[in-house]
Amino acid sequence: MSLPFILPQSSSRKITIPVVDVMPESNSPYPGSSTTVSIEEVPLAGATLRANPPLYLPAVWCTEQSDYSIIRSDLGIHVFSQSTSGLLNELQELIPILWNEYAIASDNSLSSAARQVKANLLRVFQKFDHATQTA
Repeated sequence: MSLPFILPQSSSRKITIPVVDVMPESNSPYPGSSTTVSIEEVPLAGATLRANPPLYLPAVWCTEQSDYSIIRSDLGIHVFSQSTSGLLNELQELIPILWNEYAIASDNSLSSAARQVKANLLRVFQKFDHATQTA
């Protein structure tokens, strides 16, 4: 299954973030069901962040909270939602925030742990400007 996202403003170009369901042996989505969310591109104001290779994030259903969660502390990602489409929306909003807060921040303004998040974001994502489509 793939969920299309439309870039903001006047662009008609779609970004597709595929979702691959990995069902437990019982074929029941609850409890303990897991889903893998694959991120290839994320819109950023005037640019696109591309993960190369695609970033595969395991989402786990939490029975107590009645939601899916994705936690990748090394990238600063902690998102929760009751649906995989909600997770994608959360990631689409969070990744540009993380990029702006960490990846483009001066090392002097970041703690040691934040510099590690920055390094990981820069390793996973590459920024491509829309005007030039260059890195």
